[in-house]
Amino acid sequence: MSLEEAAGISMCGLTAAQGVFSRLQLPCPFAETEGFDRLGLKPEERVNFLIYGVTASLGLFATQLVRLSEQFSGRKICLIGVASASKHDLLREKPYSFDVLIDYHDADWPEQVRKLTESSRGVDYAVDAVSVSPTVEQVGSTLASDGRFAVYRSPALGNFDINKLTIKPLIGAVWEGLGVEIGYQGASIPMNPEAREFTTKFFEFLGSEALSGKAKLESNPVRHMSGGLDKIEEGLALVSPNKVPGVRSVSAEKVVYTIE
Repeated sequence: MSLEEAAGISMCGLTAAQGVFSRLQLPCPFAETEGFDRLGLKPEERVNFLIYGVTASLGLFATQLVRLSEQFSGRKICLIGVASASKHDLLREKPYSFDVLIDYHDADWPEQVRKLTESSRGVDYAVDAVSVSPTVEQVGSTLASDGRFAVYRSPALGNFDINKLTIKPLIGAVWEGLGVEIGYQGASIPMNPEAREFTTKFFEFLGSEALSGKAKLESNPVRHMSGGLDKIEEGLALVSPNKVPGVRSVSAEKVVYTIE
């Protein structure tokens, strides 16, 4: 793995892991979690897992972590992705290997998910990698009665009313992994020793086979930008909601700058 590829994993990979393992409590290869016991599944039954906004870096890493959980637990996971149809071929390949893909442009995509899972309880777990209204409400509408879903923005930042959601999303911030009190977006994130311990175990896991050349997570496709620190502002513009005229926007890739 190159330095550019490794640089694209660190914080976003941890953000995804906090959602999949710390909050949703999927079986985890490096930390103790609740696992799938609460679902009371028969041996042949699959777990339904939905990811909205798959081609965001967060979604791509969450996908890989779900597949790692599947491998670790031995329980088949039916992975359902909602993403642009232009990226479906990529998402069918390893390490993502989605079982079902739906175009997010389809206005009825939540209904498609509900029909797909109605014979098997509904969606057991979900990640909303976008985490703004109306996607939070739409993802929530696909869940089984005991389903869980993780979002990565607060109600204020995501512009959704948590009191109107039947199933409350599990919310957190990557900064809690620092293990100290953090002020962020006008709020105070308290010190969380458990989150710090999880962070330590996660990065130890990522590097556990590095010397033998094996990577636990694959980097998202890297878009290498020139100019170093002086040009980072241009990269930030590429990931903003406002498109830059004449420049391809960032999709299913990670912008990386090399500092000389």
